[in-house]
Amino acid sequence: MAFPVSLPLPLAEASPIDVLPADVTGLAMEVKLDGWRLALDTERGQAFGRRGTNLTSRFADIAAAARPLGPAILDGELIALNPTTGTIDFTAIQRRSPRGPRPGEDFMIAFADFDPLALGTSDLRSRPYHERRAELERLLQSAPAAITAVLTTQDLQSALAWLPAPGVECLVLKRKDSPYRPGKTAAGWLKWRERHPIDLIVVGVTAATPARQALVLAQPSPAPPAGCAPSPSLCPSRPRCAQRSRRCSTRREMCATCRRRLSARPGAGTGVATYRWCPKSSWRSRQTRRRRSSVGTVTTCARAESATT
Repeated sequence: MAFPVSLPLPLAEASPIDVLPADVTGLAMEVKLDGWRLALDTERGQAFGRRGTNLTSRFADIAAAARPLGPAILDGELIALNPTTGTIDFTAIQRRSPRGPRPGEDFMIAFADFDPLALGTSDLRSRPYHERRAELERLLQSAPAAITAVLTTQDLQSALAWLPAPGVECLVLKRKDSPYRPGKTAAGWLKWRERHPIDLIVVGVTAATPARQALVLAQPSPAPPAGCAPSPSLCPSRPRCAQRSRRCSTRREMCATCRRRLSARPGAGTGVATYRWCPKSSWRSRQTRRRRSSVGTVTTCARAESATT
């Protein structure tokens, strides 16, 4: 009898959600690893990406390792592992040559399977998820180390314990009675990503070619308590004015550039974001400019600017 499924074929996808459901009854939660989506034909030794890209030559080692499993179509995630630490390294997959494995690679490729689409002469896509999962676990009992099944649970606390972890991207929620359908809406899969927003500053860009560029980010120092004036050490790195006057006894009330004593500008806000001005340069207001620091905005006098530029 002919094999019921052939690659490439459209794959199921998960729709993102911002909040986990309050009731997870009837849901299975899987861990989503940081890798490349891959559909694997164990009988023909073929591998295709999510968009139908033929990756058979590039990951011939995975295709060869799956042959002993017998005829099957498997849907899963291709990951790269650091052999020393065992952690997932997403960038290592991109270093794999399109021609296939090369001697001396400093990473190991593995395939984490989460759904069997066909086994032998049976098309499993119309069967419910819990039956497909049982078939997958039976199939992988004698699988090589490079091929494994992703973690799954029906307990929410156990699933949350997987996050955060290196190489873990998010959680995927699937109804236990749902068939396998391609696309986002039809599949009914949901994915929830744990988010921790932080404020970062772009301070540079690496590499010269757009294909290899990456942003260099910096995290500002924590702001001082409300009511404190900007500290000179937190202001932009500028040489001190060569003709600065005697320092004020209160360091936090000095100009960020020339260290002269500052006075609060009336009606210019409160707390650490208060605008301040140097009395030495107040009569030359046209030649002053505001400079933003990590704790607020300060004004440097024209005399100091001319000595430091």
